[in-house]
Amino acid sequence: MFNATFVAHLLACGGLEAPRETASSAQLPPEETGLFLGDTGFVVFPVDDTAASAVGDRDPAHTITALQEGTWSLAPASGPYTTMTGTLTVRERVDGDFSAPEDTAPPDTATPPDPCSLTFGLSGDVVEPGCAGCLVTLAVTHTLVEGDVSGCRAPDVPADGSVWVLGYHPGSAAILLDYGGTGVWLPWYAADHDGDVVTMTWTTTAGVVVPEEDS
Repeated sequence: MFNATFVAHLLACGGLEAPRETASSAQLPPEETGLFLGDTGFVVFPVDDTAASAVGDRDPAHTITALQEGTWSLAPASGPYTTMTGTLTVRERVDGDFSAPEDTAPPDTATPPDPCSLTFGLSGDVVEPGCAGCLVTLAVTHTLVEGDVSGCRAPDVPADGSVWVLGYHPGSAAILLDYGGTGVWLPWYAADHDGDVVTMTWTTTAGVVVPEEDS
């Protein structure tokens, strides 16, 4: 599920919003030039990119908005923590955002969004050594409890049963990801910590070229 080329390209072109930026020591594979063609046939490119050398479209015909939100409940209470349970929701919407409930969004009969509304149950155990500066680092198992991953277009959607190594870094108010098990820690979710609960979120909007359906 990890796609370093996609991440590197969007980072370079401005299509990934904070906090999914490379750490100062991160070394990703060289970016490709041109547009990224995903497995679904959607061409993804940044929206409103002002860099003259970057591939972009300030007024794309279609956009896709991705939103991922979740919580960690850490145990035992007050630490030191050894386990975690939680949830993660993943949603994507073509030509719309999540500022209003889906059933009130204007219909788009020409390019209806593919279904992408997932709920994962999360469970985690502490791993050592953890990421530098992290309050806790966990091997997190993602168990799909609702939805169909095949309806999602982003390449970084967890697979059912996948295990990611994630750490909560209070200094940067972010959850860091050991990207592809490489030892490169990337800020993956903006995060807040209250007591024994960590809340996390990430959202971005990118332009897409929607494949035409055969008539």
